Formats: sequence, structure tokens, C-alpha cells
Amino acid sequence: MQVVVDSNILISALDPQDQFHAECFPLFSRLLEQEIRALCPAFVLVETTCVLRRRTKNPQFAWEAYQDLLRLASITWMPLPLETAVRACQLGIETGLKGGDAIVLQAAVESGIPLLTKDREIHAKAPATVQLFEPGNLPG
Repeated sequence: MQVVVDSNILISALDPQDQFHAECFPLFSRLLEQEIRALCPAFVLVETTCVLRRRTKNPQFAWEAYQDLLRLASITWMPLPLETAVRACQLGIETGLKGGDAIVLQAAVESGIPLLTKDREIHAKAPATVQLFEPGNLPG
């Protein structure tokens, strides 16, 4: 199975202090074992790394997480061409989502694959054509 993975999933999986760590880490293990494949906008890499740095106050931890994420063969990092950014802007205007959320949601729209997120606002505002999952209800 392939899914677009939101940064909140990776952050929760990698931060042992996160309230959703126990729920998200098994999904990360499935990525490590290549049981699932992820498509992530490159923005997700930046957001995950920066949030981990701010939360842990540990630059080394953030640096290692960044390097580990880049090396994961099960994650394809999607560039953000201008055409995608324009469509994400349109989606953000239509839905009222934050910029990063609109980028992640647009990746799911463009790829036609489900989005894995714990973001309540995305769940509430995503177009009905986008299939949404949380770690606990991801098939397989």
C-alpha cells in the first residue's frame, strides 16, 4: 500500500514524548520494513526536522532524524513545482487550510492515493474524493 504521509505522523512516531507516539510508531516500523510506501512532499521533511529540533531542543537528534528520513527507501520525497504550489494555494483558499496542510492534501489529490494524517482540520475540510486514514485504521 502507498499513502501520502503528513508530517504529524512522522513527528509523533519519532518523538517518544509525543501523545500519539504509541499510535504512530508502529506505522513508522512498517515504513522501515517497507510494508508500506510513502509519498511525502519535501515540505514534510522540513517541517518534521524543524519540529523535532524545537521540541527536543536537541540539534543532534533532529539532524539524525533528518538523515534517517532521507535514507528511508520506502519514502519518496516529492518536489514542490510551481504548478503544484498554485493548486495547493487554490485548495487552501477553497478550504481555509493552513499552507502546509494544503500542500500535503494537494499531494494526495494529485497522486490519487490516500492521505495518512491525524490532523482534525484536514479530516474536516478535505474533499470527499480524498481517502483519509489515521494510523489505527490503515489497512494491512
